[in-house]
Amino acid sequence: MGDFVGKWQSSRLSMPIYLDEHGGWEIRDDAGDALQYGVWTCRDGAIEWVFKSPSGIQRDVNSILSANAEEFVLREQNGNLTTFRRIR
Repeated sequence: MGDFVGKWQSSRLSMPIYLDEHGGWEIRDDAGDALQYGVWTCRDGAIEWVFKSPSGIQRDVNSILSANAEEFVLREQNGNLTTFRRIR
């Protein structure tokens, strides 16, 4: 899980996503306010995202296709690929 901790730019979002060492994640706007947040875990070759939506608690599990210190690629449940690049 430690390899994924940090600030990342998703190929699907204009705002960065922050993954913390305690399993929390946040998407923040330019002012630093959280727009969306939840909990993440990494296990069995996948990242599981848990978050609250208007319809209740949601769980999204995405397979990790590749990962290194600077980039990781996930396959979404709908088959789309999302690339995350580390922001330093």
